[in-house]
Amino acid sequence: QFVQNIPLFGKNSKEQKRNLIVIFGLIIKLLIIYFFNIDYNNKLICFFDDYLANPTIDPWNNWYLNSNSFDAFPYGPSMFIFLLPFFYLGKFIGISMTLSYGLALLFADFLCLYILTFFFKEKNNKDKNLYTFIYWFNPLNILVLYLLGLNDSIPILFLLISILYFKKAKYYKSYLFYFFAILAKFSIVVTFPFFLIFFI
Repeated sequence: QFVQNIPLFGKNSKEQKRNLIVIFGLIIKLLIIYFFNIDYNNKLICFFDDYLANPTIDPWNNWYLNSNSFDAFPYGPSMFIFLLPFFYLGKFIGISMTLSYGLALLFADFLCLYILTFFFKEKNNKDKNLYTFIYWFNPLNILVLYLLGLNDSIPILFLLISILYFKKAKYYKSYLFYFFAILAKFSIVVTFPFFLIFFI
């Protein structure tokens, strides 16, 4: 009854139940991050640890000069800018960098879910809830993000924002976030033909 009286949990009982299920999934993911983050990308963690110890305009070149390798963080500036605040905040409050990285992945994952809800608006409530739960509790998604510590949710987030602006005919903003997606992970460029087909 207490939860149902909180407006943020939904406008009606169905929305409240859906939102509580989403929060339940959020708690599960937080627990997975807490207990399984030890095997996350060690080279990436070392890359940011080195940057926090020695801030520089070009962290990639600085890392190469120190370690003679490029494979620690083979991503672009938009991925770096997205992750950096979580490492700064984690260092400030005294949590491990692997935990900070897991929370960054969770934040990107949650934002992906939020953006997807805009695509589900035209669906009825039953379909909308189904699609929400399919994404949020997808075992492959949980395995890749929270058990293996891969960061694909970040470029996908930028791509989804780009598509959302594209759908609203706000093309300049769409191009901007598409550019961010490619800067985060170059493999996103494989989606370009779909944009091209749309215009043709």
